[in-house]
Amino acid sequence: MSFDRILLVLIVVVSILAVIPQLAAQFAYWGLVLVVLGLVAGGMGEYGSDMTQRILIYVIAVSLTEITGSLDAIPTVGPWVGHVLNNMATGIQGIAIAVFVLAMYERIMPAKQTGGYRP
Repeated sequence: MSFDRILLVLIVVVSILAVIPQLAAQFAYWGLVLVVLGLVAGGMGEYGSDMTQRILIYVIAVSLTEITGSLDAIPTVGPWVGHVLNNMATGIQGIAIAVFVLAMYERIMPAKQTGGYRP
């Protein structure tokens, strides 16, 4: 299993753990953990190499929180699933920030020369 898959699994597991009321009361920094995991996953993964995958990450980061609000209409299970997906959206937003920063860095910094004359 690759490192970026392990980080995505960690984002899912932490999202589920953050919904459990007993654990949420004991540890108040679940959002920070999710954002840090997302930043590391976005920085270490190959998400920024493909433009369509980058756009998909941006769209999911923006729209997933809006979609989770409608899950409250489902009795009993809806709010729990909505909270888990909302927490996952926090991790995905961290991935989107890292991908955006890396894409901007690649545009700003000049490309490295591979051979030829280097002054």
